[in-house]
Amino acid sequence: MSRYTLNYFDFRGRGEPIRLLFKYAGVEFKDVRIQLADWRKIKPTTPTGKLPYLEVDGKILAESGAILRYLARQFKLNGDNELETAYADSTLETYRDFQANMNPYFRAYAGFSKGNVEQLYKDVYIPNRDTAFNHLGAVLAKSKSGFVVDSGVTYADIFIAEHITTLLSLDPSFEKTLPQFVDYQKKVFALTQIKDYIASRKVSKL
Repeated sequence: MSRYTLNYFDFRGRGEPIRLLFKYAGVEFKDVRIQLADWRKIKPTTPTGKLPYLEVDGKILAESGAILRYLARQFKLNGDNELETAYADSTLETYRDFQANMNPYFRAYAGFSKGNVEQLYKDVYIPNRDTAFNHLGAVLAKSKSGFVVDSGVTYADIFIAEHITTLLSLDPSFEKTLPQFVDYQKKVFALTQIKDYIASRKVSKL
């Protein structure tokens, strides 16, 4: 059995979907949580100057998307056939476009950059949110399982459900405006393999 070490900050962010894949699969991993105060010192020692990165039997895999897809293949969380895998990938990449597009709002909200938070919320975040969740709604409506693909839960569902946790803290209108996606998140988080972890994990807005 492979030995895994995940290196990421001590909050949810890009590392949490990876943690959730491990929890879902019931696979042990070393969860190295780097403190922000230590990051400047540690950054030059990392493979790309970014987090997260995953150590697999001593070999290093960088970039969160690559890590997610690798673990999805390892843990059979990428659909029942190649077309379902491609569909899960496509849905997730479309969703990650939304994450990239909303980044100016996210960075201003979190204090990482300057900007009018209220204006960015209206002009950047809301239109991109609505486009992304209209697409996701169409995907889920066509699925026989209520997840992204017909055969059941994939890494795409886990990733999106986890990010909705962040949106619920960033977006005061999300729960009221898009309740069906709060229900979708609850469905994912109620999965037997991860529900106890979700209930007991460290709380963070991001």
